[in-house]
Amino acid sequence: MSYWSTYKTNIMEAALSADIVSSTSLSSEDLSNLRKELMKTISFFEESLAPSGVNFWGRIVKGDSIECYLRRVNWSLRIALALKLKTKFWVAPLACSEETKKHGLRFAIGAGTFKTVDWGNDIMDGSPIYLSGREMQRGKKPSRRMMFLTEEDSFGAMRIINNLVIWLDDKVNGMTAKQCEAVYYMLLGLKRSELLEKLDVKQSALSQRLTSVDWNKIENTIIDFEHLNFDML
Repeated sequence: MSYWSTYKTNIMEAALSADIVSSTSLSSEDLSNLRKELMKTISFFEESLAPSGVNFWGRIVKGDSIECYLRRVNWSLRIALALKLKTKFWVAPLACSEETKKHGLRFAIGAGTFKTVDWGNDIMDGSPIYLSGREMQRGKKPSRRMMFLTEEDSFGAMRIINNLVIWLDDKVNGMTAKQCEAVYYMLLGLKRSELLEKLDVKQSALSQRLTSVDWNKIENTIIDFEHLNFDML
């Protein structure tokens, strides 16, 4: 699908805004290659979500900034973490800032309803992109945490949701490149047998990587997020 428009409904949509931390510490070639790698991840989710009717569209703008539209909020956290993890393990061997290697990306997720989404003409208009975009402009420090924002919070749930998001962000910030790579492919849905072949490691090594980062807790937290009824917020 190359085009769609959405209009104000009761369905909670999401915008992901992100940028590469300390991107100026990367060489022009490395930044260009990283952009290509991140677009591969964006394309993966575009293709994998399409059969279930969940429209997802992402773009990289201004050299180091990412903007994404997601028809349903529920997948936004998995996608945000996957992009952050991809950045971290990809830049690990490069000569760049330690802040880039630790944080990878910083993210804001805005939830609400869009007025218009026009993939063909590269247009996103609505409160989610304004919320996430303003948050990114406000927090320029690399240590700025990932945030989740909504246009309304009738039940006071945003603080609880943000605690989950912050916990996951802290976990990823503390991961090594090898741990990031293993968790990244788990988030993409690879089975452990497939991951063993992908990473060319033994079962014991993979289990150690996943156990050391509390993978089961990470997975359960993301699944809990994905099962929330955001339309009730």
